[in-house]
Amino acid sequence: LYLGLAQLFSWIGDLLLEFQGLFLFGLGAFLVAQIAYGWSFRHWLKAEGNLAISHRVYAYLLPSLLMSVLVIPRASQAGDLMIPIILYALVLSMVWALALQLGFHRFHHHWRVLVGATVFLISDSILAYHLFIAPIPHSGYAIMITYGVAQYFYLWAASKQLALR
Repeated sequence: LYLGLAQLFSWIGDLLLEFQGLFLFGLGAFLVAQIAYGWSFRHWLKAEGNLAISHRVYAYLLPSLLMSVLVIPRASQAGDLMIPIILYALVLSMVWALALQLGFHRFHHHWRVLVGATVFLISDSILAYHLFIAPIPHSGYAIMITYGVAQYFYLWAASKQLALR
């Protein structure tokens, strides 16, 4: 259910980002998608009896916090979007931290979640750098390829998760 919602809101986010002036709405759709991914991963952890999030997982939020503190303030073009972007970055990092815990908990198929979350993080980092720091030539290709690979790995992990039930 949550993975389906994540896919739906990712698609909505993709559509909204195609229109001038709808960046904030697209970001909001992707925020909902990331929250849905997080809930999905949380339920997978719960199903495997490992709901307690290790205190070490929170240490993995540090790179994102550092990015928020060091990189985002340089993004003078972000303007009023600074707070929503930071919020999105924190949620994305939490999803990555949950994926990391899943990847280390039951490596036989959850490594796909970890790969997907890592590639999603790379995709969004390329997009953020391109939009708010400096233009990257042909970044659209890199963004969409990494985004597609991330979605593929999430769906592949979900299919393995469903097969176990």
